[in-house]
Amino acid sequence: MNETLQERLFDDYPDILSKDNFPSGIPCDDGWYDLIDNMCYHIKRRISNVHWGWGKDEILKEVPVRIIKMNRRFSGDSLSVEFFVDYPVTPTDLQKCEIESRVSSIKDYTESISGRTCELTGKPGELYAKRTDKLVSKILCKRLAKELDYVDYHNWHNEGGEE
Repeated sequence: MNETLQERLFDDYPDILSKDNFPSGIPCDDGWYDLIDNMCYHIKRRISNVHWGWGKDEILKEVPVRIIKMNRRFSGDSLSVEFFVDYPVTPTDLQKCEIESRVSSIKDYTESISGRTCELTGKPGELYAKRTDKLVSKILCKRLAKELDYVDYHNWHNEGGEE
């Protein structure tokens, strides 16, 4: 990801995305910027504030959730994300279940959408393989796949490298 975009993410979400966890930068291309931005936004809004206690003792505490690892899956078909939840107090089973459910839903959604989003442009995309090397794959929009000499991944592999 280009430096300007990743600095924007680091600045907007310092508690979620730490430069310490990504010393070489965010290992994604620019097309996934909006996915990562939306994921961080929803972590901040849907997870970070959880009610602890009930009735007059109810308090609102922040539950820090950090992204500790993020990269393309080895298979190349989507983004892979790992989170760490730092509970400020010991949660009840119900609270822990709720937080884990929220983290899981954001993770699953982001990973799923990344598999349909061009890594370079952010437009709708599909998995393509490099015509000259089937081990090189990317999620690309049709225009870029053609320009960069990529072919449909599934046809390429199912037909033994023939288009």
